[in-house]
Amino acid sequence: MLDRPMRILIFDRRSLSLRYELEGEPGFFFHFANAYEEDGEISVDGFRLPELPDAQATRDIVEGRDRAFPRAQLARTRLAEGQRKAHSERLFDDFGELPSIDARRVSGRHRVVFAPLTPGARGAPFLTMLGRFDVVSGERVVRDFG
Repeated sequence: MLDRPMRILIFDRRSLSLRYELEGEPGFFFHFANAYEEDGEISVDGFRLPELPDAQATRDIVEGRDRAFPRAQLARTRLAEGQRKAHSERLFDDFGELPSIDARRVSGRHRVVFAPLTPGARGAPFLTMLGRFDVVSGERVVRDFG
């Protein structure tokens, strides 16, 4: 687990100038599903790890020496100018990566996130499952392709 806070920088998407900076709980976001701004607050959904895997751990997984897939979980982080700290909440308990949403919803409020998942109980390091997560109702549908 990291012992330093996550550093979050918010840039203006038109001018690319720094708008503001916040701290988040220790951890690491690797792949994002979507982000949107509403009522002065930015919501960011993505898979969050408690820490960034180092290069050797990643190599061990890819080369089959370690069967422990990184335990990234779908989380939402809320950011607002004037806040000193950002808060992340885990949305589902599943472990996965590479989330996506309906492309027509990019940069706007979305309801459903799709993602490949790892079957943690089997100890397999590969993404052999597919999940559909409704971030409004909390409903999840998961298919395991073995």
